[in-house]
Amino acid sequence: LTGDTKVHPYVAASQNNLALALKARGRTGDLEKAIKLHENSLRMRRAIYLTNGTEIHPSVATSQNNLALALKARGRPGDLDKVIRLHTSSLEMEKVIYLTGDTKVHHKVAASQNNLALA
Repeated sequence: LTGDTKVHPYVAASQNNLALALKARGRTGDLEKAIKLHENSLRMRRAIYLTNGTEIHPSVATSQNNLALALKARGRPGDLDKVIRLHTSSLEMEKVIYLTGDTKVHHKVAASQNNLALA
């Protein structure tokens, strides 16, 4: 990133992917690193995609879901409200994005409903 550029979709995607790998590896400290990367990826994606009145975007929904899953994996009771908020927001975005017209079901919506139920 150069100049005044503080966000870029490829950097946000790379941070998200690295966070997923760290969470999966499961070594000491990996989960905390993953959470920080997910938080930064979400911050970037919100700055990139939620502008000019836009309140939904699939990449933001994905980042919210991934951060919520990492926070849940950490197992701190104090994180539960944030986990529920993130999963709920992700689900609401995905309903608007994927359930349009005659489409009444979508695998991403079903997965988000499941994640919220398991929170």
